[in-house]
Amino acid sequence: MNRCLPSVMFVVLLAIAACGPAAAPTALPPSPTPAPPTPAIQSFFPADAAPPGVVINLQGQHFGDEAGAVTFGGAPATVLDWGNTSIDVRVPLDTATGTVQVVVSAGRQPSEEMPFTVLAPSLASVGLRGDLFYGGVVADFDGDGDLDMFVPGSVPEYGVDSAYYLNNGDGTFAEQDLTEVGLPVGMASEDAVAEDFDRDGDVDLYIVGSSPGAYALNNGDGTFTQQNLAAAGLEMRPDQVPVQKLAVVAADFDQDGDLDLFVDMGFFEPTDDFYALNNGDGTFTPVDLAEAGIPPGGDGKYGTTADLNGDGAPDLFVGHLDAEASYLLNDGDGTFTLQDLAAAGLAEVGAGSHSVPADFDRDGDLDLFLGDVEPADNFSVEEFYALNNGDGTFVLQDMEAVGLSTPPHQFNYFIAADLNGDGTPDLYGANVWEPGGIYALNHGDGTFALQDLAAAGLAVDAPTGIPAAADFDEDGDLDLFLGTAYALNKGDGTFVLFH
Repeated sequence: MNRCLPSVMFVVLLAIAACGPAAAPTALPPSPTPAPPTPAIQSFFPADAAPPGVVINLQGQHFGDEAGAVTFGGAPATVLDWGNTSIDVRVPLDTATGTVQVVVSAGRQPSEEMPFTVLAPSLASVGLRGDLFYGGVVADFDGDGDLDMFVPGSVPEYGVDSAYYLNNGDGTFAEQDLTEVGLPVGMASEDAVAEDFDRDGDVDLYIVGSSPGAYALNNGDGTFTQQNLAAAGLEMRPDQVPVQKLAVVAADFDQDGDLDLFVDMGFFEPTDDFYALNNGDGTFTPVDLAEAGIPPGGDGKYGTTADLNGDGAPDLFVGHLDAEASYLLNDGDGTFTLQDLAAAGLAEVGAGSHSVPADFDRDGDLDLFLGDVEPADNFSVEEFYALNNGDGTFVLQDMEAVGLSTPPHQFNYFIAADLNGDGTPDLYGANVWEPGGIYALNHGDGTFALQDLAAAGLAVDAPTGIPAAADFDEDGDLDLFLGTAYALNKGDGTFVLFH
């Protein structure tokens, strides 16, 4: 036996141990993650001052790719577009007037404050003037996707002319020179209708008043070319020209696919109304009233058109000053049959009114709210509310029972529109003679809750014009233009008033 073997094995084992894997190095602490850079506002575009509701652009850096929050004086703003160096944001409607601090919060890091001036919500701050009392005609005249307005109301002897406003895209407007855009200057005007009469894809204008009127075809860009009235078939008789024309409506009365015209006129001077059918190309052929079944010699006081008996053809409800209203059901071909008001359930309505059709009780037919009803030779103003039986006959409702105020009143001009966004038509009525109005929210079944005008932001301390409802600022709710005032909806049926 080799006595030296254990020693040799020991040496070998030591060698193997020396050649084995090295011990793991001590781990270094991880490098700290750098904090995201602080967002920084550098400028406002187009200016560092704007009224509530207007969309502005914040320019800067380090806003990040994911949307954060923007506040004006602590009030959260609606962000429309977010980029690392640019944010489109709407000045909050609830922001106080004056200098406020704007802060951008992104990646949990708030920016430094930047001062911004919130202008007082005046008509001038949104590009409007307040001397017009007739209703604004709303349409996208220049084809850029937002809603513009033509507002008749020229009173040449007072130095007041109509107005044509193009929307800047945020609910503010730029008034256009009437001559430059091809619209009449100094023509007495009281109402207008905006439709694509010549079927070329843009919106034209037909304007009426105590004058021959004007018919202007859109050039496709919001400018117009006035047409010769005789050549267009819209020349009225000499006795019809000087009388007041308080309503013009357009509808496809003869069901041939184009839009026809009806003008209610006379007021204090009883005169035949004017009715003309479109030839399909934006020219018209006047129709004899007797042949069309329309009563002659009316003292016109507003008119409206809607399918009141549910047969698919537009009917007419025509108001008069000192005579019974005319309720005309369309025979389906542009001729009409005069209805007996008593048989239609409207006997108490008497002389005509400013009528507002809408499906107030949500049963699938059109009801009528009748404002500014003046019984013959009686200037006490009353209101009536009539629910449709589904066949063009009606049942007058007790005003107090449905939550509306008791007549008489002088809220002369009403509109029906879903102002609080619940899917049902509400009522707003303006008074053009003195301050006041009526605002009622629909419960969803044709009954209403009267609203306090001050609480709703609609307390105007002056007479207002005929209201128009539209989403002028493109935020998904309906705003109001009142001629002498303008109201942006906060989204819940309360408003910020510009006047």
